Order: sequence, then structure tokens, then C-alpha cells
Amino acid sequence: AGLVRGLPAMVARTDRRLVVVVDRPGRPFLQSLNPRRTDVRVEQVASGPATVLVLEGERRLEVTDVVDVEEAMRLAGDRG
Repeated sequence: AGLVRGLPAMVARTDRRLVVVVDRPGRPFLQSLNPRRTDVRVEQVASGPATVLVLEGERRLEVTDVVDVEEAMRLAGDRG
């Protein structure tokens, strides 16, 4: 869990999909992606929160302020 443009967000992997949810006011943003065509990367500076990058082709979603870095690393390492 982290933030996308300052809004609460979560990235999760199921058996078949990579799911991104952003809690937008009025209407949440939900993206269901094919994990084989989506790259997940984790960037971390020192020992603070990380940034998770979700990349699919030209599309890029940046989830900032991710505190559970270990879980983010597992998400990035699990390619489906």
C-alpha cells in the first residue's frame, strides 16, 4: 500500500492478474493487468519508504511512500 498522486493505493497479485486500486474521491480507479506483460520495479533510497513502479508498455504508474518494502520486493520478484 502507498500513494498515487497523494491518494491511497494498493497493488496486489492474484493467481492470474496484477491489480492496482487507487481510492479516488467519488469513483475508485481499478486496473487489472496481465502479470506477464507488466513489469513491477521497486526503488528505495536508504532505509525509508520505497516507490513501486508498475510498467505496461508505455503506461507507467508510480506508487510512492510504500512502507512494506519487503512485500513490495516480493511483488516485484513474482512474475506470475
